[in-house]
Amino acid sequence: MHLNEKQQAILDACEHLKTLMRTEKNNEEIEAAFLSFLDEHSVYLSQEQSRYEDIYVTFYALVTILENHIRRGDVCNVGYRLMEVAKMYGDFKKKAPFAEEQKNEISNFVMPVLFQGRTFLYNQANPHNEIQYTRTPEHKCLLCRKKAATKTGSHLIPHFFIQRFFAYDGSTKRDKEMVESYSLTNGDNRTFLGHEVKPDVIDNVIGHPLSDEEVVRESKKQNLLMRDYFFCPDCEKRFSVIEELYSNIQKGTLKDYPSYVPYLFWLSVIWRMSIGRLAIHMLPEHEQHVRKVLDKALDTDKSLIKGESIGYFAYRLGHAVDLKGETPSIVGMHRASVPYTALIGDYVLCFFPSRNAAYANARRSGIDVETINDGRKPEVITELPFIDFWMTKRAVFDDVYQHPSAYDGKSVQDLAQMRNYDDVFLSRWMKDMGAPKHMNPLQGLMLNQPGMITIPFAIARIMNAIKEGKESGEEGLSIVAEKTGYTKEEIETMLSYAYTKWGDSLGENGEI
Repeated sequence: MHLNEKQQAILDACEHLKTLMRTEKNNEEIEAAFLSFLDEHSVYLSQEQSRYEDIYVTFYALVTILENHIRRGDVCNVGYRLMEVAKMYGDFKKKAPFAEEQKNEISNFVMPVLFQGRTFLYNQANPHNEIQYTRTPEHKCLLCRKKAATKTGSHLIPHFFIQRFFAYDGSTKRDKEMVESYSLTNGDNRTFLGHEVKPDVIDNVIGHPLSDEEVVRESKKQNLLMRDYFFCPDCEKRFSVIEELYSNIQKGTLKDYPSYVPYLFWLSVIWRMSIGRLAIHMLPEHEQHVRKVLDKALDTDKSLIKGESIGYFAYRLGHAVDLKGETPSIVGMHRASVPYTALIGDYVLCFFPSRNAAYANARRSGIDVETINDGRKPEVITELPFIDFWMTKRAVFDDVYQHPSAYDGKSVQDLAQMRNYDDVFLSRWMKDMGAPKHMNPLQGLMLNQPGMITIPFAIARIMNAIKEGKESGEEGLSIVAEKTGYTKEEIETMLSYAYTKWGDSLGENGEI
């Protein structure tokens, strides 16, 4: 790219201003440089440009201005500049007669700043509400409530689930997790990369090798699936014993076992998720009842696990054999609901505080009561067709958007695998739209969906296939099914859901 003297002067001024902002110089110095920049170059920036070099410089200058407004916390100017740059960028992507490499070059610095502005405005209306944990080794164990909670690194979700859903290579070894936590409703976004994740994998996911500073920062992060000082070592052992038993049941290596073992296992999972505010949060009385049962029943010796006083809880468990590209994630209804419903990878768990509630729910919903598990008969796991899993997922997400906080008004943590986003993330679709490689897919979604509306990946995938081929009618539906891997019936169900929910905002011919 060959720049003339004026263009180079503008870029130099932008870099000077960015350097002042990065080094956190005093506000007066930054403001002086900013005003000088505007005085010198505002006429050039207000002109309509057609040459690539002019467009590049104009965009670079405008996003620098936007960055400074964000730094200042200037809501009005952020909103104005955000709309201005977003419109210009949209027109540029659609109409500019330039090579894709040139468009991507501009995308690389425009889209992250647009995301930054969108996030800034969103956080003004939705103050950050990060989950805080203040437990120390001096606190009592949350299970036995007797011994000191000195254990660190306690998994809220059993390790054999983490291996399946979050380890980047499906390894049985620890510290290979790649996890992203994103509150669907309050913008709390965090990531965790296990210490054993290989550099080339990180480069592929993050989009660039980690700098020395980033390596240090990552090494200090708490695993999003773990908590410190929740339990004492003995109670941690009790959880590991019931987990090992259930893991062996799933693998088929344990055939003969008491029917209360799966029941106690799922009680331990739902309770730990709730006290750790992971996906769900039960009412205090329900947490307390489950805790008492677990404390009486679990033991560090598997032969001493007690099945006499297991309470009167119940659950239904569904398992989807084929997710068809949906991300294994952990998300649940945030409100105190009956049932407490959570997606854990390819499982759907519906937990009831009583058997009576479970049977009443089954009768209302037309569900076979034989699918209800209460620890007094062999566990029943229902095989879920993909579309049933997908619609359950939509019901959970829709409920979260309607009821963004837990019963106490505080945040609940949602988790998704980093390698393969869907729903709120849409990385594959965003890549097709020209998002920069290094950009978090969530950023692209927030940037491109006005009002932060979330379009599920499956819907975007279908609409994209329709748009590409302008397909219609029965024959077109068959072609879309072949392109996407969904059946025609699944496509019809998903599109019916989408048009009922978003209607005309989906546009014609698959335009979103």
